[in-house]
Amino acid sequence: MSNFTIPYTFVGGTKARAEEVNANFVSVKNELNIKAEKNDDGTVVVADATEPNHAINKSQAETIISNALTSKVNCNLSNLSEEGLQKLQQVPFSFSYGNVSLTGEPDLLYISANNTTSNLSFKVGANLGEQFPKLKGVYANGVEFERDSISDLNFSALADGIYNLFLSDTGECVPLKNKIFFQKNEPQTVIENSWTQPVLTANGTLGGNSFAVSASREYSGHAIWKAFDSDVSSQYWSSGTGTYPVVDIIFYNPVPLKVSSIVTSNAANNNEVIKSGSIYGSNDCTNWELIAEYNTTTVSNKGISISVNSDNSYLYHKIANATTQSGYSVSIGNIVITATEYISGAKTNDVWLNTAVRPYVSKIYNGSDWIDYNYVPLPQTVTIGNGLIASINKSGNFYRNGWDEFVILPDINKVTSLTSGIAYTASVNGWVGDSSGLKKPLFVGETFIPDASGYKFYAMKGV
Repeated sequence: MSNFTIPYTFVGGTKARAEEVNANFVSVKNELNIKAEKNDDGTVVVADATEPNHAINKSQAETIISNALTSKVNCNLSNLSEEGLQKLQQVPFSFSYGNVSLTGEPDLLYISANNTTSNLSFKVGANLGEQFPKLKGVYANGVEFERDSISDLNFSALADGIYNLFLSDTGECVPLKNKIFFQKNEPQTVIENSWTQPVLTANGTLGGNSFAVSASREYSGHAIWKAFDSDVSSQYWSSGTGTYPVVDIIFYNPVPLKVSSIVTSNAANNNEVIKSGSIYGSNDCTNWELIAEYNTTTVSNKGISISVNSDNSYLYHKIANATTQSGYSVSIGNIVITATEYISGAKTNDVWLNTAVRPYVSKIYNGSDWIDYNYVPLPQTVTIGNGLIASINKSGNFYRNGWDEFVILPDINKVTSLTSGIAYTASVNGWVGDSSGLKKPLFVGETFIPDASGYKFYAMKGV
């Protein structure tokens, strides 16, 4: 209404003609009649808009807003589509939808038979003679993607261990034997210290608090610790008399070791010196990863030197399938291990979900730098043993990334002791608990009155 034209403009100090004044009033009246209506009581209301450039009245505004909101979602969310529900539950750096088992667990991986295959197939889209749901994922930055197929993976050339499976929107699936960091600060890279081999006076206990050893065979009076006592001549380990051509030696350190070499010193003749075998590493003494192999063609009474040059650190190491020169039993006077201790930090191929920013950012460590990594880990992992798939492990669930669940846990470093009978009002989200455990969540602004002593309030980790 502000853009219509008034026919005449009056100049102060001059006499206006009646017909000019009337013409101006007629112009205003005509414009008002387009949008204004007079009620019987003399009040004026704005008529409904009929043209794109007309203003709307209160009734029309309320109707438009109501219809728009109803078409999107009503107040109790009952008319949300399946896609809408998925978006409502969207969790970055996770998969939101895919095939599930009868118990509701993620069921994405298929092998023909345990312990007999290296090939892994995926229950995604049209595969294995069935039709499975599409797999829907969410990158760390919140961008969604979906896959209706994933190519098979073969694990026969990979070292033993547990593998995370990372998927991109292109369908590329990458198995990585790595750690995933969920934290705000950049993970510290590997810290290693030089290691001094302890001198043993007994075998010790594998998995305990100190360096220990074991062997698959020990001759009476010649336990394996005697090869780790730094005494080359007077005491030695022996696998026994007769023909025991293949033996295993395990050494354990409570802090993971990265081994560079193993040197043996002989205690008998060259018929009892090991000349070939394999070196394995493990962090559970069950799942072993091949590190190195050795085969010495020239054997002397002095023993042999094995170049290991491990890329990773392990709690357990195994000198496996140790074979002698002529099939006799094995005797070793001393074993010297050169290694460094792994203290902490990220290793090559470790992945970091940076939760200090929104949207989140995911990165992978390439050995020197953290670089962007737009892949999402599947909620299931694979365990490989001797080049075969030993098992499929459920390590997560749909809609879970490991961090968003962590931040709601109680932070034991942010605790307030409560007084019996005295009201406590939470300044942040958290949990109320006592010596028997957590009792209830307490959200910011809520009040709790303890009925006994011993209650504490723990802030959530994410606040």
